[in-house]
Amino acid sequence: MPALDSRSTRSSFEARKVASALLLLAPETPLLFMGQEFAASTPFLYFTDHSGDLGGLVTEGRRAEFKGFAAFADADLRHSIPDPQAETTFHASKLDLTERETNAGTYRLYQDLLALRRDDPVLRVNDRTASQAGPVGARAVALVHHHGDARRLLIANFGAAMTVRVADDPMLATLPEEEWSMVVSTGDGRYGGPGTAPTFTGTGEDRTIGVPARSAALFRLG
Repeated sequence: MPALDSRSTRSSFEARKVASALLLLAPETPLLFMGQEFAASTPFLYFTDHSGDLGGLVTEGRRAEFKGFAAFADADLRHSIPDPQAETTFHASKLDLTERETNAGTYRLYQDLLALRRDDPVLRVNDRTASQAGPVGARAVALVHHHGDARRLLIANFGAAMTVRVADDPMLATLPEEEWSMVVSTGDGRYGGPGTAPTFTGTGEDRTIGVPARSAALFRLG
C-alpha cells in the first residue's frame, strides 16, 4: 500500500543503493520520486483540498478503496487511514530537507551517478539497443553498455559477496580482454558503505569479478 508507506522504508540501506545504481545507470531516462535522492523517511500520503460535499466524498472513497486489503477489512481500521482532507496529512508528507545531511551518503551517491550519466560518453547514450542485461547468479544483475569500442559494466549484487568467473557467463564472456578500471561502488565509504572494494582481475579463462555483499560496482573500458 504505497500511499501509507514512507519513501525509503521497504528495503535495507545497502539494497536501496544497489537498486538506485541500476535505476540511474539503465539506458532509459530515470524517473525519481521527490526525496528519493536522499532517502526521505517522510511518507507521501494522498491529500486533497476540496470544499463542500466533495471533500467528504473523497475521504470516504479513499477508505473504501482499501476494502480489498486484508489489513483493512475491518471498518475501524480503515478509519486509521490518513484523511486526505486533513491538513495534518498534507504536513506529514512534506519533505524534511535536513535529511540531505543526515542521509548524506545516499544524496552524494545520487549526485555522482547522475553526473556520470550526464558526462560519461557511454552512459549518456540513451539507447537500449546499445546495452545488454542479464542475471549473474541468483541475486545479481549485470548491465553492459557499449559505444564504439568503449564499454561500461555494472554488476548489481543484492545478495552475499560473490565472485563471478567471466568465462562461465555467456554475456560477460564476450567482454574484451583488456584492463578494466573501477569507476564507482555503492559500498564506498563516501556513500556510507563498508568500504570493501570490488575487483576485476585475471586474464583469459581466469578473469574474475568480485563484488561485495549488497553492493553495485561500475567498471569501465575505454
